[in-house]
Amino acid sequence: MISGGMADLLRSLRLDEAGNAAQAWTQALGAAGVVLSLLLDEGRMAEPLWFHPELSGRFEELQFMLGEGPGPDAVRTGSPVVEPDLDRVRAERWPALLPAAHELGVHGVCCFPLGIGAIRIGVLTVLCDGNRRMSEQQYTDATALAAALTGALLNEDQRGGRSGDVPGLGLFLERPSG
Repeated sequence: MISGGMADLLRSLRLDEAGNAAQAWTQALGAAGVVLSLLLDEGRMAEPLWFHPELSGRFEELQFMLGEGPGPDAVRTGSPVVEPDLDRVRAERWPALLPAAHELGVHGVCCFPLGIGAIRIGVLTVLCDGNRRMSEQQYTDATALAAALTGALLNEDQRGGRSGDVPGLGLFLERPSG
């Protein structure tokens, strides 16, 4: 069951600025950072839309630029990738990402794919705090947030180009006119 804080956030999210949404999600999840990215180029690239703090966006761009990490793995498999302590990950799993993440100060990360079945539209990346763990409640809340974002993104076209499930999301996803 999702926490009361996450339920309230999902019900009342009426934010027009990306930073505010990501900051609210970060706080609700008790995380060090959160990134919402959409997939481009048939899933080979991710475009960070919302992130908080700046470090989160830099980490997201790094893992997709390198083509390795929990985000690309989550997109590829369609399953969450939970690595709350990057110091415990074998170096050969993500040989380029691990040293770069350490340099950035990223201790742990959990990625939740956005999509249904074989359709992948994005990824929700959650940076773990210094405790290097993700509680069962945080995992449940992040899963619920990923599902809500998936629904909002997939329903965007049916709602006049805006996401009704997460007001304000459509502002960043509008297609150019003409």
